[in-house]
Amino acid sequence: MNKIYFLVLVILYTELLEAQQPYGTELGSFNGVISYSNGSISYVSNDYNYYNGTNTGMKWQCVEFVNRYYLINYGKNIRIPGTNANEYYGTASQRGVFSYPNDSTIAPSVGDILCFGGGLGHVAIIREVGIDYVRIVEQNGTNDFSDLDFLLDMTVSGGNYNISATNLSLSLFVQGWLKNQEILISPITLSGRSIRGIAFDSEFLWAIHSSISVGDVVRISKIDPLSGQILHESNDLPWNGRGITSGNGYLWIADALGDVIRKIDSSNFSQVNSFYTPGTEPNGITFDGINLWLTDPWFQKIYQLDTLGGIISSFNIPNEYRTGLEWESSGMWTKTDTNEISFYATSGTITSTKTFDFLPPGKSFYDIAIGNGKVYVSSGETIYIQSWSPSTWIDSKSLITNLPKQYLLEQNYPNPFNPSTVIRYYLPQRSFVKLDIYNLLGQVIEVLLSSEQNKGLHEMTWHSKVSSGIYFYRLSVSSIENPSEQFVDTKKMLLIR
Repeated sequence: MNKIYFLVLVILYTELLEAQQPYGTELGSFNGVISYSNGSISYVSNDYNYYNGTNTGMKWQCVEFVNRYYLINYGKNIRIPGTNANEYYGTASQRGVFSYPNDSTIAPSVGDILCFGGGLGHVAIIREVGIDYVRIVEQNGTNDFSDLDFLLDMTVSGGNYNISATNLSLSLFVQGWLKNQEILISPITLSGRSIRGIAFDSEFLWAIHSSISVGDVVRISKIDPLSGQILHESNDLPWNGRGITSGNGYLWIADALGDVIRKIDSSNFSQVNSFYTPGTEPNGITFDGINLWLTDPWFQKIYQLDTLGGIISSFNIPNEYRTGLEWESSGMWTKTDTNEISFYATSGTITSTKTFDFLPPGKSFYDIAIGNGKVYVSSGETIYIQSWSPSTWIDSKSLITNLPKQYLLEQNYPNPFNPSTVIRYYLPQRSFVKLDIYNLLGQVIEVLLSSEQNKGLHEMTWHSKVSSGIYFYRLSVSSIENPSEQFVDTKKMLLIR
C-alpha cells in the first residue's frame, strides 16, 4: 500500500488521534516553508475542521494547513468558509491571490499553493522546485512531520511548466498554483526625500536619502520594515551618499562626493573611520559577512574590499550604469540601467537576470535590499516591497542553463552569523546526503540531514544552540545510481553571539 492510501486510512481514524503538539508549535521547515501543529484536540471533532458547519475530514484538513501557513507567514487570512480542496483553485480571486493554470508560462515557486482537482481534491505548499520536479509539504494525520514529503514530476517545454499528480494519487490532477497577490506590501514613503541606498540587517531597514530640494545633504534613517515608521534618524550630513550596507553593528556608506567609504556606528551615526575607494563615484555597496563589495559604474567594475579598504579582487561588468548592490548567499544582485537586476557569482559570471515588473508604470529604481522573505526597492521617495523566495525567484530559464554539472557546497550565509545561518548545496543527481556540524575538536555536534534527496539546489538552516566560536559543516554525498560516485566537502563558519 503506497503512502497516499496510508495517509487516507490515517485520516479516516483521526477521531481517535490527538495532535502531538499545542496549536502553533513549529514542527519543522523545508527551504523556508514551515509546518505548524493543528492543536491539542482531535482533528475531525474540533472547530478547526468544523468551521464550515459540517464534518470536514481529509479534504478540509489540507485546506486548513494551507490557510494556517499563509496566516502565520504572511499575516494574510485567505480562508473562505464553505469551500473545500476541490473548490480552492476556483476561488483564488476571492482569497486575494493570483492563480496560474497547470502548463502555465509562470513558474511555480517555493511558498506557492499547489491545487489539485479530482477525487477528494487536495491543496499543499510547494517547498522545493527543481529542474524536473517540485516537492510539496502538507498536513498528515499524526502531526509529526515525518510524511510531509511528496515528490511530483514537472516538465518544462516551450516555456510552459506542467506538474503531474501521478506520484501523489492516480485520482488527482493538478489544477494550477496560487501566488500571493500582495505584490506591493505596504510601500514605505519618505515624503520630500529622494531615497538612494537601502539595506536590511535582519531586523531593521536602513535608508540613506537626500532632500529633493536641497541636493547633496543626506540623512540616514532606521526604519521599522513592518510599519514603515522611522525609529531613529541622523542630522543632515554633508555627503553625497549613494549606497548603504550593514553588518556587525555598523553601517558602510558609499559617498560619491569624495570617492570615500565611511564606516558609521549605527547606534548614533558617528563616523568610525573612512577610506578612499579604488574607483570613481561609488554607488552600490554590500557586505557578505566578512568583506565589502562595491560597484564602480564609471570604470564598469565590481570590487571586493576588506573592511579597511584593501582590494581583494575585482571583475569587469557590462557597460551599463550599475547602482544598487545586494549580497545573497553566494553572490550579489546588481541593478542595470533598465528595471532589471543581474545575479553575479563572485567570479564575475552573470548567472541570472530578473525584471522588476511590479513597479508602477514609468517608475525606475535605485537600490535593492533583501531580507525577511522580502525584496525592498528604492524609487524616488518610496520603498516598494515584494515577497521574495531566494533560490526560486531567479529567472527559471537562466537557472536551468547555469546549474553546475557537479556536486557543489556553497559558503554559508550569513557568515559570521547569530544565531542561524543557511547552507546551500547542489546535487547533479539523486543522492544520499549527510550534512554534519563539527566543533574545533572534530566532534559532530549536530546532524542536520541524513537522507536521500533529488537532484537540484537545496538548502538547510542551522539554528545554533552553542556558544560563539569557529565551527565546520561537512557535506558527504553518494550517488544512488552509482554508489561509488561520492563527494565530500567541508567549510568553516563563525558564530558570534
